[in-house]
Amino acid sequence: MPDTPIVFEDVEVLSATDLTMRCRVGGIVVIIGRGQPLSGTTIRAAHDRGRLVLPRWAVHDLGLPEPAAD
Repeated sequence: MPDTPIVFEDVEVLSATDLTMRCRVGGIVVIIGRGQPLSGTTIRAAHDRGRLVLPRWAVHDLGLPEPAAD
């Protein structure tokens, strides 16, 4: 299950380079490699706000809590 997608809504991109995005996920700021987001991600550039989809292993590596199931 390490590749199971985890979806975060209302993520803000604080800054972005060719290799990384610095994002605020809830109250946590993390740096995400450009290769980590999965299909369904709607954020790409600085100041974007939207959905971030990551594999479960990346969520754990970043120290992010998994969103509560609805």
